[in-house]
Amino acid sequence: MSPSNADADPPSQDAGLAPHKTEAPFDREDADFVICTSDKVDFHVHRAILAISSSVFESMLSLPQPPSTNPAVWPRVDIDEDGATLDAFLRILYPVPNPVFDTLAQIRNVLEVGRKYDTPRFRFVESDPIRVFAIACLFDMEEIARDAAVEAVVTDRVADCNCEDLDDIPAAAYHRLLQLDNQHYSKDAASAFFAVPMSRSADIVLKTSDGYLFPVHEVIIHLASPSLLSDLVPSVPVGQEPSDDDVDQPKLPVYLFPESVHVTSFLLRWYYPSSQAIPSIPTEHYLDALRAAHNHGLHKLESHLRSTWAHHMPSAPLRFFFFAAERDWHPEAHSSARTLIASANNIRALYVPEMETARAGVYMSLLSFVKGCEQAVEGLAVAPPLVLPRPPRAVCDTLAGVWEGEREGCAFPLRIGHEHPLAPLRAALDRRPSASVFEADVEGSVAGGGGLSPAAVRFLEKLWDVVSAQEPQGPREGVVEYGLVILKAYREKVEEALGEVSLKLPSARRGATRLDQSGYQEVR
Repeated sequence: MSPSNADADPPSQDAGLAPHKTEAPFDREDADFVICTSDKVDFHVHRAILAISSSVFESMLSLPQPPSTNPAVWPRVDIDEDGATLDAFLRILYPVPNPVFDTLAQIRNVLEVGRKYDTPRFRFVESDPIRVFAIACLFDMEEIARDAAVEAVVTDRVADCNCEDLDDIPAAAYHRLLQLDNQHYSKDAASAFFAVPMSRSADIVLKTSDGYLFPVHEVIIHLASPSLLSDLVPSVPVGQEPSDDDVDQPKLPVYLFPESVHVTSFLLRWYYPSSQAIPSIPTEHYLDALRAAHNHGLHKLESHLRSTWAHHMPSAPLRFFFFAAERDWHPEAHSSARTLIASANNIRALYVPEMETARAGVYMSLLSFVKGCEQAVEGLAVAPPLVLPRPPRAVCDTLAGVWEGEREGCAFPLRIGHEHPLAPLRAALDRRPSASVFEADVEGSVAGGGGLSPAAVRFLEKLWDVVSAQEPQGPREGVVEYGLVILKAYREKVEEALGEVSLKLPSARRGATRLDQSGYQEVR
């Protein structure tokens, strides 16, 4: 295979078909190379992107070519793959939305093309890492399998995976995946600082807010975001600054990029079709990266980062709330507010730097939501009793003094006094009006508590105290078992009450949908 027609395969039954161009972005006039597939589809591509992506293409395209806007004089090569396979393969290399695969055969074909052209990095790994891991294991693609495994572990997809393709991989491969997951591997911790290496084909430079230079390719930046370069401020070209007198470097146009070296490195690594591992962002830089992707029109990356919101948000739910609320991202704001209530006491005393630029109306909406959750929990004090299944006969008599009404009615009162068995849980709910107070991971673990919070364990102890006061030799296991039934019912009652509380965010845009008469958007 070489960039000419001299070494093309013998004419096939399709030889009479005239080549035709494919659709965007492989029909651009700023391309400089043509790939013709077995079904006579011409792909107008960019030599720089192919050379960065593939060592095979890099060797093939090593000879310089004079620039031209005439496709008739561009170098071209004929390949054995069909147009559909090449289209999917190129979309993975290019900074454009990933292809959608409907069948296992499609993914297999693209992986085979990647191996043929020595292209180790595939960005569709992050969309379905478990499936990619399975296929890579079946085809002995160790590097792809490793990248997919790391992506699956970092994004917490191993424990709940339900992928039939795993059934056919070696048991040892699945064992290694589970071991990696058990180690809580952090791709961020293993990734050293990255800068895009200087390339002879780079034609512009991005200068970060902290002074680092990144030589890059204009076509890749433009494909990632058509408006990015037009929004940046040009600077003195590299090679003309006094500090660059002794630097053997081409005089490339420089654009001031208002992001730190960490964020810039992540953005470029994510979009560049290099052989580096698919990058993830440390939680400490996550919001900065998401803000940059949103501000610079990097829509593909923004969508990916938003999909990992739940992974990063619990580390700082108040910061994440303000970030989401100011952008009208209602599901993210709502989940952040819920997580904040579940994890923090005295929310009104908390402060984060985002409050300096956030609107007071957004802060008021959060405090109103917190107040609504508090009132919902308080309302349970005058709510009708819990209607529970009838307890075991051996327990029924000893619990007679705990619930109201007839013994057969099984009505457990929610009018909770100081001595009521549910009092510890009610006190926990006063501090944090969230159903998560039933869980050990919020309130702290208790030895032998079976995953229950200390407040839930104290409830079971108080319930037994009530029973044992009347019947010291009563069935303790039966009482505990029925106490768990009460806890489940009480939790469901709490969740039901909190589910009625709405988070109303002030709209940042005129004419936004779902406005009520006060100009607020309601989210439940």
